[in-house]
Amino acid sequence: MGQLWHLTFEAEGRRTLYESEATLRLAVRRLAEVAGARVVLFCIVDDHIHVVVRCTREEAAHLVQTINLALRSLAAVPIKRNADVKPVTSRSHLTNLVRYVVSQPPHHKLPVHPALWAGSCFPDLIGARAIGALGQPLPPLLPRVPIEHIMAFADLPPRRLAPADNARLRAAGAFRIASSALAALAVPPGATHRIRALTHARAATAQLAAAVGIPTSETASALGVSCTTVRELQAYSLEATVLSATRLRIALEDAVGEALGLRAGERSRCGRGREAAPQGEGSQPLAGEPAQCATSGRGRPSPPGKPAQYATSGRGRPSPPGKPAQYATSGRGRPSPPGKPAQYATSGRGRPSPRGLG
Repeated sequence: MGQLWHLTFEAEGRRTLYESEATLRLAVRRLAEVAGARVVLFCIVDDHIHVVVRCTREEAAHLVQTINLALRSLAAVPIKRNADVKPVTSRSHLTNLVRYVVSQPPHHKLPVHPALWAGSCFPDLIGARAIGALGQPLPPLLPRVPIEHIMAFADLPPRRLAPADNARLRAAGAFRIASSALAALAVPPGATHRIRALTHARAATAQLAAAVGIPTSETASALGVSCTTVRELQAYSLEATVLSATRLRIALEDAVGEALGLRAGERSRCGRGREAAPQGEGSQPLAGEPAQCATSGRGRPSPPGKPAQYATSGRGRPSPPGKPAQYATSGRGRPSPPGKPAQYATSGRGRPSPRGLG
């Protein structure tokens, strides 16, 4: 089988190679056609391309030329003829390459979540895309790197993704199923010319929509074909991997949406506490902020449901339960003298706050 090689191709002048989603998907399909099962990892970013292949040294030299010729015909600018070729020397080296390749989109500040970047091998690794043999060689090479770790490399929760069930497909509707089927087969959006992959994407849409009870007329509208054609597509012989990849693609899109929504919600919920922290290391929550977002001395949210007596000191330690206000702790964790009025409440450094500021 040979060893692993990391090939890096650069655009002339480091300009953008593929300027649209359509050409990016076509480039991925072209890579699959010319390199097939020898591709272990890849990522096509704006001005360069990473490809990890498994082959002999002689085959690697030949693949450099083959891949270059295949991809430059679709590129907006020329690709340098001489690629950088480096051997992958160990299992840990390959593990680091998985992380590096999957995280290329955010590394280069591309405006798409890394899990949904069309030029990435991530969908192939988790089964959310079905293009020939892409995505198959990695598990035997890295048996100790589970899918959960690869999910985390793509900035998603570290759990195995389950294919979208019938209820989720029904909620998605025919138009979204059609869009996800195109992505699962790397077919350019809006493609109209007859290619086999387009027929497979349409057949997957028709069959999945029928399986969950979506009306034939809705599917016909989503595909831009007649109801008779939809019924023909429903009877089309299709590999199970295409249907599974489409279900996984929908689940992946939902997982990305949930992750982005949770992250935005987290910033909205606790961002105010972080902004208030400069008042002093033991800043109080803003008026109207719920108790679970009251910040500790280090700006961390207090545990949900903790009552007021657990307001934290300047070092993040809880005040003793039941202590009255005059025992509010200073920035060093020492109690303020009993009977001191509010204006003597200490700041985060243990110095009295200025009079009148409370």
